[in-house]
Amino acid sequence: MSQPRVWAIVLNHRQAAQTLRAVEAVEKVKYRSGHLTVCVVDNGSGEEDVAQLRAGTPLVLESGGNLGYAGGNNVGIRAALEDGADAIWILNPDAEPMPRSLQWMVRVLGKHEKAGIVGCRILEGKADFPTIQSQGGRIDWAAGGRSILMRRGERANHLMRGGVQEVNFAPGASFVVRREVLEEIGLLPERYFMYFEETEFCVDAVKAGWKVMVTPWADVVHTSDRVGSLPGEIY
Repeated sequence: MSQPRVWAIVLNHRQAAQTLRAVEAVEKVKYRSGHLTVCVVDNGSGEEDVAQLRAGTPLVLESGGNLGYAGGNNVGIRAALEDGADAIWILNPDAEPMPRSLQWMVRVLGKHEKAGIVGCRILEGKADFPTIQSQGGRIDWAAGGRSILMRRGERANHLMRGGVQEVNFAPGASFVVRREVLEEIGLLPERYFMYFEETEFCVDAVKAGWKVMVTPWADVVHTSDRVGSLPGEIY
């Protein structure tokens, strides 16, 4: 895969200042000029938030209401697909990527033909020392489909990153999805308002023959206490 055209989608709901910090971090990532479009989707925050967002980023879409994580992100995904994007980067508004994070995730898409979704190493933004929130996720089907965040709580040792790994799901704070996956299985499942939607999306992608992978060399700092799906059941 040559350098793909990527849309980065950041979903906002009444947190314009925080969202703009995430946008600023995206704009600093090292990527080929003209091949990265940054889009903020406002999820029914009101006129004040929208005005603040428009003053700080060139492309703002309004969802028309609070559609939840999946519904809001899908507004941006549809626009990205219509614009001809090769891949879509979903990024939480409380997540800030390191400069080479996108390069590392896209590199996996290029090297692995069946890599449909690529996640990253998500670091805890509130810890006193670098700590991993997740490095991909696995599903314990024997426990009713319980989702587990891998390597959570471990020190983020630079020398212990390891290699690219196939996982059951990529937590929703940050992942890149190949266009063809969306065309084949559809957009994020909107039957979930918040949590589990990215897990089911990854499960559906695997069922369709795609791989979900994580590269520990792509770092994103996440300030939320929660990342991706909570323990529960996936049907």
